[in-house]
Amino acid sequence: MEQKSEIIEWLHSQGYKGKAIKKPHPERHDGPATFYDSSRFEQVDFFDLPYAYKGDSNGKGGGLYEKGNCCLIIALKPLENPDRIYLIANTHLNFNSNRGDIKLSEVKLMTDALA
Repeated sequence: MEQKSEIIEWLHSQGYKGKAIKKPHPERHDGPATFYDSSRFEQVDFFDLPYAYKGDSNGKGGGLYEKGNCCLIIALKPLENPDRIYLIANTHLNFNSNRGDIKLSEVKLMTDALA
């Protein structure tokens, strides 16, 4: 976690702002992060979209979404063109060549949230 803080501090020192979220799975400490140049964009909103992890506190029994993946969506307004809003989605998807159905379901949840 210390290395993560150092990276975020360095990005802030370079004029970047952003969001980082942790996966909802209790045994995982990673997750998506998105940073943007604050001299060019203003953050309007953000959405944290967990992919329905329903396991217990020990990380067992999550069913279809047992990996506890998630998506971060940030709405940015360009300062040079404030009439526009950009939605940036950053996600962790299931990586299992035998379970394309899970990956497809996660992508559907993300695109539904963007619609």
